[in-house]
Amino acid sequence: VIKTDADWRSIPYGKPIDNNFFYILNDELQPVPVGVVGDLYIGGVGVARGYAGDKEKTDAAFVPDPFNQSLGGMMYRTGDLGRMRADMNMEFIGRKDNQVKIMGFRVELGEIESVLNACDLVQSAVVLAKNDPEGKKRLIGYVVSNGSFNKENLTSYLKTKLPHYMVPAVWIGLTELPLTSNGKIDRNILPDVEAPIDNATKASPYTITEKTLAAIWQDCMGIKGLGIDDNFFELGGHSLIAAQILSIFKNKTGHNLQLAVLFQYPDIRSLARFIDGDKVIDEASYTCLVAIKPTGTKPPLYIIHGEGLNVLKFSTLVNTVDEDQPIWGLQARGLNGVDEPMDDMQAIAEDYLQEILRHNPDGPYILGGYSFGGYVAVEIQKMLDAMGKDANTLIMFDTDSERFEKKRWYKVLPKKIKRNAPKLVSFIKSNLAKDEYKLPSQNLSKKETEAFYEQIKKIQVKHLIAFNNHKMTSFNAKVLLFRAKISVHYVDDTKYLGWTRFAKHGVDVFEVPGDHRSMLEHPNVQTLASLLQQNLNELANKKQKVNN
Repeated sequence: VIKTDADWRSIPYGKPIDNNFFYILNDELQPVPVGVVGDLYIGGVGVARGYAGDKEKTDAAFVPDPFNQSLGGMMYRTGDLGRMRADMNMEFIGRKDNQVKIMGFRVELGEIESVLNACDLVQSAVVLAKNDPEGKKRLIGYVVSNGSFNKENLTSYLKTKLPHYMVPAVWIGLTELPLTSNGKIDRNILPDVEAPIDNATKASPYTITEKTLAAIWQDCMGIKGLGIDDNFFELGGHSLIAAQILSIFKNKTGHNLQLAVLFQYPDIRSLARFIDGDKVIDEASYTCLVAIKPTGTKPPLYIIHGEGLNVLKFSTLVNTVDEDQPIWGLQARGLNGVDEPMDDMQAIAEDYLQEILRHNPDGPYILGGYSFGGYVAVEIQKMLDAMGKDANTLIMFDTDSERFEKKRWYKVLPKKIKRNAPKLVSFIKSNLAKDEYKLPSQNLSKKETEAFYEQIKKIQVKHLIAFNNHKMTSFNAKVLLFRAKISVHYVDDTKYLGWTRFAKHGVDVFEVPGDHRSMLEHPNVQTLASLLQQNLNELANKKQKVNN
């Protein structure tokens, strides 16, 4: 008997009967991590031989079982979506044919419905995707409420459970859901929403600061009719757009805001109140340590920036880990245009370490590094280890340790091109489609952002000097390597990226869909976050047992 759990989104199907198997697989028929949604397949002796008289349908649904050759050797593609729980009970999410694309993301309507139906505010709920008057798909939530219908409360609830693109844009309260003659919900007769989304319901800018910010946001993001409560990240904002916005704002007002301020104040209303309250982060108060997600009782994770120098790259990650997981980021010295950037790896690590110690003098410390940040994390770990501090695990987000090896290019280039050319083509194609590689808005003057990019280039040159002069040595820690599946690293060690030579406590590898950049973006970041959180939870449990 399975006991119910308050965190369940639906009642799990449980475990298969003897001599049968449940598989949760991705599109390439590979198992997805525990907790990640995938396609449900059933294998074993319970699988039929096919559909009578329908070879085409049989070939589509019945495929060879790559995991168990005995007991029939075939598995059945159910068309259902599910996820495997840590206790290996399978949880049903919904039908795959209920998948839709919203804002470029693949969305399982059944998953949204499961979360809604687990809410105390809801008696029953259905979610559909329908076109708005402009032909774009939007989610509509049909809800029979427990008590009075309140769409603001429903929206707030879902935002704590799901990514922003899975929250319905429109809500309709019903007294009951329509049923077919056999008792199933009749989705076909649920009412349409003929009226377009009314931008007038969005709060308009009122103060001078709100109006200034709104005008800049609209120009930089190319979006008309912004409301002052619209979230920067949910609108698709990223570091290049943020840099443009804050650079132009500085030119217009003299206020020198840092990129990290958008984590705390991601909408125009709260950012304007912060500015008008004379609490603006100026040059004197600039710090490398940024509170990306400061709340939670679990041991904090400190992630060090990559070559992009700032921490906005991690905005999608922090929204997909557990609500109780604190995450802090370290951004480059010199982004404020005042501090002098550093060109020595040891000095960079010492600088970041001092800020970590000021925030958390006693530990424990879980250090992570993305790309270039992985090298800095190694040096910080060594310093903490020398101090007798608890920092025996390093998390690497696709960082390659072989880059320190001085190889003769003409000897290794041919085999590297042969090995990596297909992956490089995929990498280039994927990135050409991404917003962060688009040119700045044509409405903006080059002078408005020129100073910021010059400063970025200056810091990157300094960091390149630090990298070229640094020698990687072994360290007393274990590495958890989250490696992108699409790799363009020119390495001999394609599995461990060279870290087994340096990590005295070994290396565990976790493959994440996507490439070096897209592994931190939806939908790939959901797999990354699930794997990361499992490991962070295990580390927290081990530390708790040691302390007890």
